[in-house]
Amino acid sequence: MLPRRRLCSSATLATLAALLTACGGDVGTGIRSVSVSDAQISADVAAAAGDAIAADVGDLVTAETVAGLSTASPGCPYDAASRYHVCTVVTGGGLEVVRRYQYRDASGTPVETFDAGTTASVNFIRTVDGNLTGATDAGVSWTRTVHESADVTVSGLAGAETQRVWNGTSTGSDTATYVAPASTRLYGASVTQQARDVVTRLPRTEFPWPQSGTVTRAVTARLTLNGSRGATRTVTRTAVVTFNGTATVPIVVNGLTCTLDLSARTVSGCAS
Repeated sequence: MLPRRRLCSSATLATLAALLTACGGDVGTGIRSVSVSDAQISADVAAAAGDAIAADVGDLVTAETVAGLSTASPGCPYDAASRYHVCTVVTGGGLEVVRRYQYRDASGTPVETFDAGTTASVNFIRTVDGNLTGATDAGVSWTRTVHESADVTVSGLAGAETQRVWNGTSTGSDTATYVAPASTRLYGASVTQQARDVVTRLPRTEFPWPQSGTVTRAVTARLTLNGSRGATRTVTRTAVVTFNGTATVPIVVNGLTCTLDLSARTVSGCAS
């Protein structure tokens, strides 16, 4: 195990919806021949985690709509055996999304029907699988395969609402390839993400972005570098996004601080 290195500079990437991060150092085989810096790896993770977290923030509105927490909800059929409403598979943008949800009263007991006065929370189970392509802010093209599962709950629903609070976790395994002029970076990653007290204010049309709370994304990835000097190494990182009520929020990866645009799903301005 090599000692932890200091992290720094620039952002790249745009989704490793799975390079969701967990502190740390780096361990590797042929590590001296790896011609990608710790700073570049941290920037990759910042951009990937930022894209993934921004996508999840956008999905909060979709989840609320599907469950009938907003005005235009088609709803999903109820399955009495599981006590969940099970939605049809949705495909688009290279992804397949499977979603189900469960209404719960103040005691946490599942109920079949939403009641604005007594439904206290809704639990959402979601899986996402598929492939994405894009480019980093440095012009590096990337392709990514996503396999993630999420279990999140929105609470504070009963009675007259002024805000909602989201908590939950997601896990997954992703692969991502970045094709740069001098080399190709391949990440095979396992990821864990945790949302802690993410507060959304009502009405959502007036307050579209979370007001407070954090999302932490932990990743352990096997990096394979192909080029003039190929090598592999295992890397671990932690990305933390702190919400502030706007679309522009900080994302910090092991001391590397960047800016995440939740609307554009881009990361920029990284500095150690």
